[in-house]
Order: sequence, then structure tokens, then C-alpha cells
Amino acid sequence: MNRGSLPYRIAAARRSRTARWLPWLALSLALLLLGACAPGTDVESNVQPTVISVCGPPTCADSLVIQGRNFGDGAGGANTFVVAGADVAGRGGVRVPITSWSPNRIVTELPTDAGYGYLFVVVSGVRSSGLPVSLP
Repeated sequence: MNRGSLPYRIAAARRSRTARWLPWLALSLALLLLGACAPGTDVESNVQPTVISVCGPPTCADSLVIQGRNFGDGAGGANTFVVAGADVAGRGGVRVPITSWSPNRIVTELPTDAGYGYLFVVVSGVRSSGLPVSLP
């Protein structure tokens, strides 16, 4: 095939177009792979809540006031709650009805039938360490 012939020029033009888009394709694939390896934005949800103190009757009337950190805003749905009267491993106990919830303070109704056990705060499925409480 002669360099000046029409089939040669067509083949050369095709190679030239391929050479232009091939680096862009490689760059796009590299960026796609890099994006797949990037960390998610849910980093904060893995922070363990910490219960510092619990105030109950008679000091705090007919409610429980739980002080701590990393409680979030209480909007974690079914995976955000307070359990009282559980064993040291967090099993058992009763879910306590919430009156108000803030990042460092939770006010609940006084649980019935909780008795002695541990109190846990669960935020988005992450459980706090337990604090022993004795409730009526």
C-alpha cells in the first residue's frame, strides 16, 4: 500500500483519532477506580456514644436524665434508643420512652420494671458502654 493512496490515508486518520481518545479513556477509568476507593461520608456514625452520668428519682423527679457525649440528634430511627435494666453485655432490659434528645443530654420517662441493671444508649446501632443503675 502506497503512503499517498486513499486506503493508507484513511487508516492513518483512524489511528490518529484512536490515539487522541485513548488517553482520555485511560484517565476516566483511573478516576473511576479512585472514586470507588474513596472513603464514605458516614465517618461520624461509627463514634461510640459515652454515658457519663444518670440522674433518676428522687433527684430528677419522675424522669431519667442521661448526660454524656456523641448522642447525636436522636434521629437515627429504629437503631437509636435507650435501654435500662440490661445485663453487662447489653442483653435484655427495656427500651425507655424518650422525652428529649440532644448531642450530650437525653431525658426519658421513668422506665417501669427496669430494676437493677445497666443503662445503654444506642446511636445508629452503635452501643455505649454500660452504666449501672438501680431503678424502681
